Amino acid sequence: MLKARLTEAIDLIEAGTQPFLLALPTDTTGAIDAAVLVERIAELEGLGVVPVPADLGQAMLRVTPAPDGPVRRAAEDLRSDAGRLLARWLAEGGLPHQDSTPPDWPVDDPLSAAPGWWHSVHPRSEHDAPLPPLLQSLPPVAAMLVSGHREKTWPYHTVAAPFWAAQLPHHRDEVAARLPYLPTESFFPLLVESGGPAGFATHWHIGDQLRRSGGTVVDALLTLAAQGQLDSTLLAGQLQARMRHGLLPVGRAVAGLRAAAETGAWATVWSIVEAVLPALLRGTPVRGAAELLAFATECAGRCGAKGAVPEVDALAARPASNKTVKNARHLREVLR
Repeated sequence: MLKARLTEAIDLIEAGTQPFLLALPTDTTGAIDAAVLVERIAELEGLGVVPVPADLGQAMLRVTPAPDGPVRRAAEDLRSDAGRLLARWLAEGGLPHQDSTPPDWPVDDPLSAAPGWWHSVHPRSEHDAPLPPLLQSLPPVAAMLVSGHREKTWPYHTVAAPFWAAQLPHHRDEVAARLPYLPTESFFPLLVESGGPAGFATHWHIGDQLRRSGGTVVDALLTLAAQGQLDSTLLAGQLQARMRHGLLPVGRAVAGLRAAAETGAWATVWSIVEAVLPALLRGTPVRGAAELLAFATECAGRCGAKGAVPEVDALAARPASNKTVKNARHLREVLR
């Protein structure tokens, strides 16, 4: 998509046939305000200019869906092919969101997920999206979401990576679902800051950054929390599945969560820790449970959390005097 748009832009500069680009973002995420795009197309209509296809297609993928009534009515007043395409796009709410949750994932109780490495579902769609035909023939994320095409390998170009999120600024979870790993560390904050649902895939990459000790996990947690998109139970379910399978050392997870908590987000981090504790303490506590309990005690104390955690109480009631049991007793007292 980036190559197609650059080539197209060079041709426009040489020919002078289109005075401006439709897809120029109005937001740092790459999004375009719907009212602005309607105005841009109306201006081209007045000039008798037919917008070039890649620019138009990218603009439609970037436009903010579900605008208010006046904007939709203004779009319906457009008479060009591009205008009618945009009006239909806005009326249908843009590209449909697709769930990245694995089919066997226990949605109602993520903490019961079996130990292992759960993978996101790759987005596929049979939706008849009203996009320019050019997008159907391109292999990047946008075209794959529309056509259902899936590449066997990913060309990870670190220079182009920041543009991926900006190509689909309202579909961060679909983009995240297609990334087996992050192309650059700086890419993840860009992806998380963009819009749309933050589902299984987005949270999966938070856990992966904890495993890799990536510094971007702090920004990701805080951004999702600020947007009201952080699902603590979902993230806890993914983390416990990795920890119990030995794919994520408890100490490494605690280090990443501590870095986020020390920004002042103790309550946010406690919501994750509180959710993950039961799965890691039942039966034989997971290796590293003592360190996790010590961190949990600090979190609870810092944010003033109260309320019993049955698994913590059960562990604290054991007659043993090892560090894990002692730390469970400390946490029990703080929560009382």
